[in-house]
Amino acid sequence: NALSVPPGEYAVMLLYVSLLGCGYYLSFVTMAAVRDNALAQVRVRELTVQARQTEQFYLALAGHIQEVRRMQHDSRHHLRVLSGYARDGAYDRLESYLAALTDRSPDLSGLYYCANYTVNILLGFYADQARSEGIDFRCDAQIPADLGCAPVDICAVLGNALQNALDACGRQKAGEARSISLLARMVGRSLTLVIRNSYDGVVREENGQYLTRKEGQGHGLGLISIRRVAELYHGYCSVSRTDGEFTLRVVLTMGE
Repeated sequence: NALSVPPGEYAVMLLYVSLLGCGYYLSFVTMAAVRDNALAQVRVRELTVQARQTEQFYLALAGHIQEVRRMQHDSRHHLRVLSGYARDGAYDRLESYLAALTDRSPDLSGLYYCANYTVNILLGFYADQARSEGIDFRCDAQIPADLGCAPVDICAVLGNALQNALDACGRQKAGEARSISLLARMVGRSLTLVIRNSYDGVVREENGQYLTRKEGQGHGLGLISIRRVAELYHGYCSVSRTDGEFTLRVVLTMGE
């Protein structure tokens, strides 16, 4: 029979097919492992950035707490002096002392940004950072106390967005107007966030994705984290820009 194949060749063909199948399987497993490893590395870098931001945030918060404690400790001494001036009728000295205390008191304006306690602390931190660098910071945030969103998620969005905005303002030339604004509104069950900031007009893009301009890093990890949270809450994240302004829009849909 011309179509008959010796048993030995069947065995060779079977071995060849088996090895070929194993090769495809190993290639698939290797590619999956490489992909998972790449994603894991991105996630590690993302978490490292967030950890650094969190460290800066809590260091600043600890400094504010220490300042409040110092003021509370010193207040009793000031009250004794003021009481003595009032008792002795030394009103000129009383007025001068009160004026000096007022000048040395920290600026408490802008400490209340929204009803959500965690978000309010975060906004206060970035507002201080911006103003210390001479950046005009404006915030109109109507975020309720009971948001229906995990604090770590909303802080990941706002923290990364505002940090990116600060970094962009920091790259502008000396003397250029620098600004950051945040608008936050609840529309039904959805929280809409719009963050605008000035920038130097220079961006890096690859395949429609924005790249960080920080040395030695690739894709913007902040935007990656924001998009992940937006997807988690069945929302979206979009970016637009003009020659001098960068705009980030994020929508998060809260659960029942």
